[in-house]
Amino acid sequence: ASSAVLIEGNGIDVDIFRFIYRKNTSIKFIFASRLLIDKGIVEFINAAKAMHGNYEFIICGGFDELNPKSIKKKYFHELISSDHRIIYRGSLNKEDLIKEFYNANFFVLPSYREGLPQVALEAAATGLPLILSDVPGCNSCVVDQLNGFTCNARDTESLVHAFKKAVNINNYDELSFNSRKMVVERFATKKIYEEFKKIIN
Repeated sequence: ASSAVLIEGNGIDVDIFRFIYRKNTSIKFIFASRLLIDKGIVEFINAAKAMHGNYEFIICGGFDELNPKSIKKKYFHELISSDHRIIYRGSLNKEDLIKEFYNANFFVLPSYREGLPQVALEAAATGLPLILSDVPGCNSCVVDQLNGFTCNARDTESLVHAFKKAVNINNYDELSFNSRKMVVERFATKKIYEEFKKIIN
């Protein structure tokens, strides 16, 4: 019998990433990650442009100039400049990022591949439903229709479809609460610490 134990993630401090109820006046989607091509940043921007309506698309994250997979600054700004609903906030510290989470309605990371996306779990802890690509790592954090929506990686059309499903739901609070619940039950620091303790003892 195998004695391997799978411990998911590094743990999320659910006291720092507190849950809040959101009132949906206008809908805001937030992407937060390093601005790498394989995090799905281009798909996020193109899907945003394809959405008609009074939505906002917030991008938080820095350029990683030394990484060949980083999106080029000039290209990035050209892509977003044609749509005033796409807003670039730059690279943020934790406090400011949490404020952005509280002002948003959905967290989006259409990544091509992922470990366990810590930032998605932090967003979920605040009650953000998740829109993530259906790839290992991401799909450990989201169950379609339960606490968000999945899309295919490298597929703008699939992401647009997920956006449309998101803006048409009538049970937002339920998805929001399920996001928080998942983090508390599976990924909270205390929970992870207990898993480690079981192994040591």
